[in-house]
Amino acid sequence: MPLVLSLGEKPVPYLIAAVVFTTVLGLLNLLLTLAVLRRLREQATQPAAGNPDSELLPVGAPLPAFTGHTAGGGVVDGATAKPEVLAFLSTTCGACLEQVSALIRYVTDRGIARDAALVVVVGPADDPVGTELTADIDPVATVLREPLDGPVCRAFNQRLFPTFYLVADGVVRARSIDVDGLRTHAEPTRA
Repeated sequence: MPLVLSLGEKPVPYLIAAVVFTTVLGLLNLLLTLAVLRRLREQATQPAAGNPDSELLPVGAPLPAFTGHTAGGGVVDGATAKPEVLAFLSTTCGACLEQVSALIRYVTDRGIARDAALVVVVGPADDPVGTELTADIDPVATVLREPLDGPVCRAFNQRLFPTFYLVADGVVRARSIDVDGLRTHAEPTRA
């Protein structure tokens, strides 16, 4: 004899409520799943946070126009300056401090003139770390001191430290987040 469930003459209200609740819950789950998938697709098309390639000027890009002040009070204008090496270092960045000696060696070994090596030291003007960096770098490169929102940082949209560029004729030829990255793209040493 088959098992027959009899509901009688009236449907049970609890059964209807359970079916409606389950249906609504399933639709809500579907909507949330679609929202998550859409968000994942959006994130997949955006550059990853902290990805150096998304933060640096691309190779082949012209240097942006900029004007900055040297540690000694002089003015450097991007239109007249012809930097061959351009570096951005922050006083609060441990990796920047580690790269200073490599940068000095790179500029010295390549025979790059002091006015063709431009280093932007970013941090408060009264920061003793910035003063020390400036003293170390100043003999081999022109040093600009400015805060994070300074004119040179704004011109380059600079948010990643350290950053190093090789430049020729006002165009980025190589870029890196460490000095060793420049060595692989370097021109032959000058005589």
